[in-house]
Amino acid sequence: MSADDDEALERSLHRWKIAGIIVLLMLVLGFPIYRAADARSRSVNSNTREAGMLDTGEKLWADHCATCHGEKGEGVYAPALNSRQFLQETTPQKISGLVRVGVPGTLMQTWVDELGGPLTDEQIEAVTAFIVSWTPNAPDYPDWRTEFLGTPPPVPSPSPSPTASAGTASGE
Repeated sequence: MSADDDEALERSLHRWKIAGIIVLLMLVLGFPIYRAADARSRSVNSNTREAGMLDTGEKLWADHCATCHGEKGEGVYAPALNSRQFLQETTPQKISGLVRVGVPGTLMQTWVDELGGPLTDEQIEAVTAFIVSWTPNAPDYPDWRTEFLGTPPPVPSPSPSPTASAGTASGE
């Protein structure tokens, strides 16, 4: 190898070092710019998703919940969920769980499709988001569990089986 070859190799390595440093600086400076732009994009997407969930939750509430809990969660035949006390005492996970499986011994049935109800997990998440959205303006209602505006509809009693009624008719 001659001195000219060494000198050419040295210049080439120097150019590659400079190019590497420039690329490194571009990455180091570009990453924060990318993060800032991506955060704005994620925020817009999150707000859009939340608004969609609230709209869906409101429609599902009107279709499935308002009859018992009231149009605005004020409680008719079931507890008032639009209550500062309820919303402060209950986490969204707890609300979702109650909607999913219901409350045994009450008219609150299971709502999740896995257990025979009409709603998917996503729909229950939307209803939960709608209920939680009342939190900032929820009224002070300490008796949210017990004071209902109406009398609950009667729970239908089981019909007697045809064989049992036939047996009583014959005098047995």
